Amino acid sequence: MTARNEALDTPITVSWKGKTYKVIPSSKWTLEVLEAVEDGKVTYILRNILDGDGYQRFRETSPLATEAGEFFEKVMKAVTPGN
Repeated sequence: MTARNEALDTPITVSWKGKTYKVIPSSKWTLEVLEAVEDGKVTYILRNILDGDGYQRFRETSPLATEAGEFFEKVMKAVTPGN
């Protein structure tokens, strides 16, 4: 579905712990987000790629560091072409 979302320029849906989040298509990511990916700045990336109030809703779940990492991995897998 990712390729289709990218082609249609629509957000990608990711579910986590009973909540649904929308991730903006990677074609819309800023250079700063790409640099943050290279630098492993997980919170910066999530703050800038989750659509609407997604990051705030994620923070409200009070995730531990390991959970934030797992969520990040799930988001990145969802936006990777071929998944």
